[in-house]
Amino acid sequence: MCIRDRYMGMREISTKRDFHMMKVCFICNLEKGEIEMNGEDFEEHRQYHSIWSYLCLFNNLRKVSEKDLNGEEIYIRRKISEKPTNISFFPLHRSHKYKKDDEEPEYVQRLQGQLETMEKKLIQVEKEVGEVGLLRGEMNLFKNEILKSMDSLTSHYAESRNQGNVITLRSPERKRHKWGTNNIVPSQQ
Repeated sequence: MCIRDRYMGMREISTKRDFHMMKVCFICNLEKGEIEMNGEDFEEHRQYHSIWSYLCLFNNLRKVSEKDLNGEEIYIRRKISEKPTNISFFPLHRSHKYKKDDEEPEYVQRLQGQLETMEKKLIQVEKEVGEVGLLRGEMNLFKNEILKSMDSLTSHYAESRNQGNVITLRSPERKRHKWGTNNIVPSQQ
């Protein structure tokens, strides 16, 4: 193979690349005809999907710390750091004005489904929090009733003790016990 053949091969590749760049958007890979059929000027579209804007974005993502980035930029940065040739975040076959047959992209449908699921979960959590609040209120009322009963029993016990009365209790074995100072003592029958 001579130098002339190599030069011709490189020239052919360069011509094909230039032709492709003139007829297809580099970022979204939509053809000029598709874009123009949907009422968008191809040159305006290429300015919107500017290669230089993407290069500036990538350069900025490399230089700036993650805390200074927004959610989309963090997502793109992570995709690039996983695999430098990852272009899954590019708007392939999508444009800000272009829609196929009024269909929403799959990711939009997925996000809407996730949003609906989250809304249902939020409603369920709100109901459960409301129920917990009601239960907490009922528990506080019950606790207050128990405390009142305990206060009443304590004061009744103190009065009985001061008067010298003996309080008897029944054990599971049905033996009678006398309330002593420190222990429960069996009573005499």
